[in-house]
Amino acid sequence: MTYPAFIKSNLGLLADVLLGVPEPSELDENGCFSKRSCDEIEVLLLKFIEKEIKAFYMPDEVGHGTNPNNKWRTASSLQKAIRYGLDDHAQFTVSALFDMDKSYAMKRLAVIAVEDCLMGNPLYTAASLAILGHAAWRKTLDERRLLIWLAGKLAEGLKDRTAVNLCVWAGVEDLVPKDEWAKATDEQLIATMMNREFTYGQRMCAAWLLAGTKRFLGGGFPDTNDRRPTALFRTMVEIGVPRLLLYISAKTCSRLGDAMFATIPLVHELLDECTEDWVEENEIYPQKVGKLLGAAYDKHTREGKIAISRFFGSCKAMKPFMKAAPASAKDFLQGICIFQAEGGVLGRRYVYGQHCDEVTNRARGPSRFKVLGDLAAEYVPTIRENLPELNEIRGNVLWAALQKK
Repeated sequence: MTYPAFIKSNLGLLADVLLGVPEPSELDENGCFSKRSCDEIEVLLLKFIEKEIKAFYMPDEVGHGTNPNNKWRTASSLQKAIRYGLDDHAQFTVSALFDMDKSYAMKRLAVIAVEDCLMGNPLYTAASLAILGHAAWRKTLDERRLLIWLAGKLAEGLKDRTAVNLCVWAGVEDLVPKDEWAKATDEQLIATMMNREFTYGQRMCAAWLLAGTKRFLGGGFPDTNDRRPTALFRTMVEIGVPRLLLYISAKTCSRLGDAMFATIPLVHELLDECTEDWVEENEIYPQKVGKLLGAAYDKHTREGKIAISRFFGSCKAMKPFMKAAPASAKDFLQGICIFQAEGGVLGRRYVYGQHCDEVTNRARGPSRFKVLGDLAAEYVPTIRENLPELNEIRGNVLWAALQKK
């Protein structure tokens, strides 16, 4: 295995164990990394956390959430803070979210870790999944303090959304007849997943189908494909996926119920064959609306959806784009564009070679906006130029909402 040096340094003293491949005794009767072996990895991670948190001092002021109606936008602000690398705001928002729904706050941190930090901060991604599975243990460390510590670690570390972007590519891959592929055998899907002549999007379609798209639905896949993911997990072992990613895959499946565990064979390949890596620095958008980041008011929050609609209706710079867009595509273009222009930006992204860039560009590039024709390439940059106007509208919407209560 030839993972980049950064991965090894991120794992520190746990690197030798976590980057090793399992012995035959660590497998179950199906040839998969066993539950007992996952439990052993989890013990190592929990001991590491107990040691690390001893040196952690709580912030002078912690956030407190007094209104449960703010739960979704507070969680949204937490995720954007972690993406941007704003550890102070991440700690403030996770503490406020803890008051509103502490179980949700913990699960949201684990989701954020897998979505935004997987290949950029693998140790704390694994730690997030370990913490999620031990409610009683969390209380022995002061649960609020533990979550504030974890949010800070995720925020200050490097980021990576390759797993999500693989899923996005598979979802928009229109060259795959997904209903037909769902009828293929496990062996046929494995062969497709490992075939370098297919694109990453096509190979990810095969991996997702191997996971079983009745349980892990999405991406336009049929809900009749009820196969179990056993063959996928066994293949991970056979191609040399290390304990770290086997553990992350197993717990993303069982604790988050998220299809991103199916990306692990391709994530392993990208890491194992990486010949160059670098850190990409991106402009972030930390302007606040009230106590939360403006970016928190996205299409998934009520106030955010109202503000986005008003922005596209009133901003002069956006009118040519909306005029060029088919009516049926406008809601999609408005929602996804705000994410790509602002909320989905990673402040410091770790890039593992050109193939990772290929995956990212396919999921986030102008091809997603091809209905805009020649205007597609200028769409996201134009939104970024006009974010101050959007945030002013968000502030007005928030103020009006508060006056009604």
